[in-house]
Amino acid sequence: MNPVIVIPTYISARRRKEGGNILATYDHTTPLTQQGELGRCLDSLQKVQGLGQIVILVVSEPSIENQAAEKVQAIASQFPSLNIVVIGAPEHALIQQRMEQLGLGRLNKEIGLSGYGAVRNLGLVVANTLGFDAVVFVDDDEIIEDAGFLQKAMYGIGKLTKKGIPILAKTGFYFNSEGNYLSKSMDKWYNHFWQQGKAFNKWISKAMQGPRLSRSNHVCGGCLTLHKEAFKRVSFDPWIPRGEDLDYLLGLRMYGSDIWFDNQWSLLHLPPETPSEGTRFRQDIFR
Repeated sequence: MNPVIVIPTYISARRRKEGGNILATYDHTTPLTQQGELGRCLDSLQKVQGLGQIVILVVSEPSIENQAAEKVQAIASQFPSLNIVVIGAPEHALIQQRMEQLGLGRLNKEIGLSGYGAVRNLGLVVANTLGFDAVVFVDDDEIIEDAGFLQKAMYGIGKLTKKGIPILAKTGFYFNSEGNYLSKSMDKWYNHFWQQGKAFNKWISKAMQGPRLSRSNHVCGGCLTLHKEAFKRVSFDPWIPRGEDLDYLLGLRMYGSDIWFDNQWSLLHLPPETPSEGTRFRQDIFR
């Protein structure tokens, strides 16, 4: 297998608030004037064995897209041992130009640098164009502590189950700052009547006690492997403002495939502190 790691990173002119374009409202953005978490993530990747190409997708408001790309290029240049390609607005313009030459210009909203689904689709297009046969999605606010991370990411991919079902997509799981994989979302006041965290904890507790690979009812978009036979057939939905990873699971099932859970593949998720829980709550409702 020849995998590529794809890392979307989200840059803003200032710390974003709710409002504006629903599709371009993201969980975490890094202000242009701040360093953010990307460098920390890249630093952790330096110890991963067998690491090849890394593609960073730079997402920002149009007014700062060139500055955002330059910022990310500067961060990437601090890690000369890593093979990094930065896809910002200039590179995306070339990709869009080529798509138009091929008669695919009508897909500029579905494949691009605005919205979770479209950004992931752009990563898939870049991976396919460069000849990679698998994509490993990682988020910029994560740390990889396991030198065997990439090897574990590819475990089982492209193989058949005992029943002859191909494994074309796989998710791992996150540890939080407390070293726990259980969700604490139920502790938030605004999730009192939203039982997603409770359902997740029930599911993952059972999955962690089962075989290494099992059919998944949950997807960690920042710890996700897709075989080319999956992403050549099913794309991410560019028209939903969040939950594009779980939606991808449903899409695969509609086409007779599935996403599998690997209870031995993980990373550390350390998102930036949310300045206001109230703002986050309103943001989720807005989306």
